[in-house]
Amino acid sequence: MATTKSIFPEGSSLALFDDGTYGVVEVIYVDGMTAATELGQKEEAIAATGYTLASLLDVDDILLSVLRMDVKLLAKARAAVTVTWGVNDTPQFDGAWLTETYSSTIREPRGIDVNQDQIKVQYQPSSYSDAQWDEDWNQRRYNRGVTVPGFVNRPHIIGRRQVSAEEANKMSVHPQLWPATYVNHVNAADTDTSGGFPAIPAGPFLCSSMRVYSRNRENSYIIEAEWILDPLGHDPIILFMDPTLGVVPGDITIPAGMKLAWPTKRTMTVNPTDQPYGASRPQVVKDPVNFRAAPLSFDLRLYYAV
Repeated sequence: MATTKSIFPEGSSLALFDDGTYGVVEVIYVDGMTAATELGQKEEAIAATGYTLASLLDVDDILLSVLRMDVKLLAKARAAVTVTWGVNDTPQFDGAWLTETYSSTIREPRGIDVNQDQIKVQYQPSSYSDAQWDEDWNQRRYNRGVTVPGFVNRPHIIGRRQVSAEEANKMSVHPQLWPATYVNHVNAADTDTSGGFPAIPAGPFLCSSMRVYSRNRENSYIIEAEWILDPLGHDPIILFMDPTLGVVPGDITIPAGMKLAWPTKRTMTVNPTDQPYGASRPQVVKDPVNFRAAPLSFDLRLYYAV
């Protein structure tokens, strides 16, 4: 059975970088390998150190991981293993998501209903007496609707993750199928507020793209995914224009929700129990899914700002 002991390396073995992180080199002497081939002895030497690429080292509260392991055979059954520690900028095998965010500004038309005390459209037919008009006016009050190109902020969330082929084959949805499974879907409602997170309604996050590829002949898969946040949702809002006045009825309110279909014709009587009329929101994105559930396991609560 191989035995190990640490030895002091020649030259520099600790580097402090300008971002406050470290690079550490550790040399471990291994003796007693029994494999018959050179490659087998090298693999045995690495295994004898007890380290893997998932190993972590705490240096001044900075978690370093094994970036690489190099083996030099010194003699028969003897080797020196050089372990290089540092902060890994690529996702580890079967580890957590690495994320980044950025924001883009676009110009997008937004419909605005002007307050009733600002702009009114009042037309009194000659056949109406003042009393008749005053009574009817309470039922036929209009506000002008205007459309303005406003600046809209769209936060983008980028996630990167690496999944080993072994773990991928155990998943209910294989990573190669993730682009077809999640893209163009929005998030399901998430009411879990543990940890101080706000509850997230269904719809603000749209999975806009996902790339799955391998750099080692499918021994592992690297996933790059992107979500776009829009608090108003990603389905279009269609407003009904009153055909007699050419304006948006002023009593329309667009509530939160990803799919709401309303009548598109005004009625001459006002019933407070009726649903608002004059607007529809056809569903153009796919049904909400829970991105936080396995196997995707991406927590959007970290990026939701109310």
